[in-house]
Amino acid sequence: MRRLASTPQREAMLVAATSATLLTLCRIFQAPLAVVVVAGVICIALALQSPVGGLGAVVVTLPWFFEPLEVRNSSFPLSELLLVAAFAGAGATLIRRLVTRSAGRVEATTVLEQVRRSRALPLAAALAALGLLHLIWLNERTIFSSALREWRWTMAEPLLLVLLLTLVCRERWTAPFLAGCLVAATTLAALQGLTDLFQGTGVMAEGVRRVTGPYRHPNALALFLARGWALTAAWWWFEPRARRLLAVPVVTITLGLAATFSRGALAATAIVIIVLACVAAPKVRLLALAGACLAVIGLVVVAGARMFDTFGGGSASLRIDIWRSAIDMLRDHPWWGYGPDGFITSYAPRYIQPTAWGERFTSHAHNLLLDFWLRLGIIGAAFAALAVVWCCTAVLHVVRGSERVAKVSVIAVLGLLAALVHGMVDNAYFAHDLAMSAWLLVWLAIDQRGSDSKEGTVDLACPRRWRFWLHRLTPVR
Repeated sequence: MRRLASTPQREAMLVAATSATLLTLCRIFQAPLAVVVVAGVICIALALQSPVGGLGAVVVTLPWFFEPLEVRNSSFPLSELLLVAAFAGAGATLIRRLVTRSAGRVEATTVLEQVRRSRALPLAAALAALGLLHLIWLNERTIFSSALREWRWTMAEPLLLVLLLTLVCRERWTAPFLAGCLVAATTLAALQGLTDLFQGTGVMAEGVRRVTGPYRHPNALALFLARGWALTAAWWWFEPRARRLLAVPVVTITLGLAATFSRGALAATAIVIIVLACVAAPKVRLLALAGACLAVIGLVVVAGARMFDTFGGGSASLRIDIWRSAIDMLRDHPWWGYGPDGFITSYAPRYIQPTAWGERFTSHAHNLLLDFWLRLGIIGAAFAALAVVWCCTAVLHVVRGSERVAKVSVIAVLGLLAALVHGMVDNAYFAHDLAMSAWLLVWLAIDQRGSDSKEGTVDLACPRRWRFWLHRLTPVR
């Protein structure tokens, strides 16, 4: 392996690509158990060679979580298998360093310092602990198995991911590499979605064909693509040297996102474009806004019925009905909520609005704050509200700040912004791919904020005209 890769970056790239491809081939060709076991051992060996590459394979396979590997009537999602392999490889590497006499004490000190300095790890641990408490004291014990599954997918495994990121990713190149893995995952998911157009598959709704890609519903694809698009577009915006490399992903993800015809995703991309335009030069700002307007006009021409049929029995009316039902549910259990995956079991039998009967099988409240409140009680709602406030504050720093921040942190903030905006009208977190990608973005945004060199930073100082205009609004002391 070291002969094939002259740098740790190339080695990690090779490990990520090989591990993801190996398990994907096992899924496609329905490999027998013996072959799957051998493939798993190879993935562990590769993760032992490059733990960062093992984590990259986990990120790349996130969109295919709902297309698992089938072995003897059992299903194994690829990202979960690769997360186990990454944990085994990283754990073996860490143990080997700790037991080395010459470097064991230094390694232990380094690990403790990394854990102490991490800000994402305590947050992920707190959320997992809160979910575990709600799992122990469920209102309805009949849903324990489904609640345990959701806790594992959306809280326990993201905590494991953040822990591995904290312990393994020590060098400066690791954060951009993992961000690139998320870009690759989003691009591949968008490509699979675009094949729906040529194959005539997808979902027909309001006169248009909406692509689904590796998901079962176009909105699920749009939820993942929106945050990936924001990350990729911001990276292209702030890193001129990478624009040639990122041009194809930006175009591909944009086309795939547009083909979902998701209005929530379009709102999220519009907000991100406005933020990017605010920090651009005046000419670039006008070009960006003009391009966005042309894109909106094109969508209206192609899918005018869907774009305008919002409240007349459309998705907006349906969401309002779901929100009303969610508020009724909160009146009955305002403090503790209903526990993980507790929405669906209580919503349809007792709280559903008659006009929303067509969506009686929905599993979430279509709103970030309501979703956290219903699942994790008032503390979960406070957690989500603080996340929204922090993200808005971070975006405000991007627009009008004067500090130097790592580029990867800035682009991750904009990815989180897209996720939160879209999450106000849909599911923002409680799915495995959304939870894992959200915590990767959180880790990039808050744990990678600082940088030792100017080369890897972006100056958040506003142009003079913006600073002058904003300072005029500052009250005189």
